[in-house]
Amino acid sequence: MAKDFEQIGHKNIELLRFYVSNDINKIDKKIQSNDSQMKGYFLASLVDILIVIIFDKYMVCIAIWEKVLWIIGLIVLFLILSKFVSVFSKWRNDRKKESGRDKYLPDNILQKIDDFDNIACDGLLICENYIQKYKEEHEKYIKNFYLYEIIHYLSKITDIFRTIYAERELYISDENKELLDSYRINNFIEFAVNINSFLHTELGEATGIKSLDNDLKNLNSTISKWNSI
Repeated sequence: MAKDFEQIGHKNIELLRFYVSNDINKIDKKIQSNDSQMKGYFLASLVDILIVIIFDKYMVCIAIWEKVLWIIGLIVLFLILSKFVSVFSKWRNDRKKESGRDKYLPDNILQKIDDFDNIACDGLLICENYIQKYKEEHEKYIKNFYLYEIIHYLSKITDIFRTIYAERELYISDENKELLDSYRINNFIEFAVNINSFLHTELGEATGIKSLDNDLKNLNSTISKWNSI
């Protein structure tokens, strides 16, 4: 059992790493675009934390004016660091745009491709892992857990892939650009179709749970329209 959780845990850690990296990039873009509200919130949070530390533990015995000087010094330091981060982020993004696919692709397309590579494809593997666990399990409530998690991940997958498939001329590699290879897209579709088929085999057309039936219906409606390219 421990080994099983270790295997699935590895994929979940990869997903967590991607989500964290993705969130950091979003924050980075806001800082780069001089989003004053974001900077203010970030600065206020850090200053608040350090003020609490200063007053609570380390500077109980010093004079008030000395504490005020410390706080002013911290604010100045954070302003300098914020400016440095903005300049560095702009320099780094300019360098990225000078080469590679960032040179000719808008951010929204790059984001969709990254989501496909790092979330959707890993999501398929997680679904497959849950399918295998479902087949090995005998307790009904645990089997249901696996089924519901498969539906959850497959729903996230279809949300990501729906746009790519609908506008595939923007996302598929050709002689002029290197993006998503068509054989990867076809394999992805085959994988998703098999997972969807498994769900309908196990759950049928109607489970008696309205929200669950709606999710299954939406999944089937979307995935059944995907054909190899």
